[in-house]
Amino acid sequence: MNTSSIHSKKNKTILLLLIAVGFICSLYYFLWWFNFIKITHWIFIFLFLGILFYIITQIYFVWYIYARIKYPKPKKLERPYEVDIFLPTYDEPHQLVEKSLGAIQNIKYPHQTYLIDDGKNPSLKNLAAQYGATYISREDKHYNKAGNINNALKFSEGEIVAIFDMDHLPNPDFLDNVLGYFENPDVGVVQVKLDHYNRSESYVASACYNMHDDFFNTIMMGMSGCNSAVVFGSNSVFRRKALTSIGGYKPGLAEDLNTSIHLHAKGWKSAYVSKTLAFGLVPLDLRGFFVQQLKWARGIFEILFTIFPKLFMRLKLNHIVCYLNRMTYYLAGSIIFAHIIMTIFALLSTEINPYFNSYLIHSFPFLFVFFVIHFYVRLVYKSRESKTGFSLRGLFLALSSWPVYTLAFILTVFRIKLPFQSTPKQGSSTKRFLIILPQVLTIVLILFAVIYNIVMFGHLELTPSTLFAIFLILLNTGVTPLFIEERKTKHPILSSEERTDAAS
Repeated sequence: MNTSSIHSKKNKTILLLLIAVGFICSLYYFLWWFNFIKITHWIFIFLFLGILFYIITQIYFVWYIYARIKYPKPKKLERPYEVDIFLPTYDEPHQLVEKSLGAIQNIKYPHQTYLIDDGKNPSLKNLAAQYGATYISREDKHYNKAGNINNALKFSEGEIVAIFDMDHLPNPDFLDNVLGYFENPDVGVVQVKLDHYNRSESYVASACYNMHDDFFNTIMMGMSGCNSAVVFGSNSVFRRKALTSIGGYKPGLAEDLNTSIHLHAKGWKSAYVSKTLAFGLVPLDLRGFFVQQLKWARGIFEILFTIFPKLFMRLKLNHIVCYLNRMTYYLAGSIIFAHIIMTIFALLSTEINPYFNSYLIHSFPFLFVFFVIHFYVRLVYKSRESKTGFSLRGLFLALSSWPVYTLAFILTVFRIKLPFQSTPKQGSSTKRFLIILPQVLTIVLILFAVIYNIVMFGHLELTPSTLFAIFLILLNTGVTPLFIEERKTKHPILSSEERTDAAS
């Protein structure tokens, strides 16, 4: 770990200067809105307020988080703790369960392992006994993972409870790097960085890794600097007293974030360990990725609209900043969708086109500086040296997933429930074209609008609207490498040594 890069005054000064330039550029962007709104319909005022909210939460707030990046210092363990480790499972592959149990039992710090099975699989009961784990099942699957965890809390007594998803395999020294944080009696949860050992198996897996690596390095270290590290579902270690104080693990499609916000509202502190101590799996294909993202986005929007307002007054300012930034991330889908519609109408109308060109001219400096800051932070502030270097894959995959995020927002607004579904562990090539149909239709419509603009209006020059149309086409092609990728293998179930080699 190169801590000098994180604590360098020069790097912090450059970051603050870039943020100042970004803020000035944002004022130039707002200047267009202030001039435009004076002569237009009330609906544009509504659109402006929506964009203003998004800019505040997703740009201004993330700049604040970047400015608070702090490398979490290791904490020394002063006394022993009784530790329970929960491994929730529901119809998972037997081999995956066995490897997970083996990895957990290899953790050096004394602990009791609980295999908590919502599938009531008799073979898993025998497997638990084979690995010295306690097997727990229940009659119903109410509240899914959250209900499974809360049921296990009734049959265990450890002061500390660690939870791993079935596809995450911890290193033997996992607890040794975590338990010291609980010496502070106010710490209710410690979140450990997530990493993945199947990131080289496909284009999508590599892009997912880049997305997650960005979040678990810069964003989570910034949230840690704000004393607002959030729970992420796996590699999460709780003080039992903290969990019971909020009535147990909170249910929902985003049960981890729901639990996290309740803990902070209750007054508990959180800590973050940015060291890689466990490896898991990311989706191998777009179907698995979209299933995961739709579930997360729908669950997070639900918390934004229903849970967050109820707990708002009990949260500190840093908590509010970090949670609003996290919960509005998926609004990018609706923002991109709105700009796609505006671009098409602008290219088809000589009346709208000049306004849209002016809008883009005012937008470009702000957008440019935003990405410069993102790239700068991504390259300079990181918790480990990356041998693969910087990659745009994660950014393109996230932005080209706008139809999924837009759908999640619509489902939330109209209160349409989404059934719980585990993220598919294996890749699948079925109905791949249907999965990216919205992106393909968008490319076709924008191409038609560009050709129409050239033929009907004689606009042969590259105007801001046509340049932006080309950008949107490139953006939506971010999902097409699925059709040309050659997946090396299905994900392996690796040993601890093999996981370390694969990560390298």
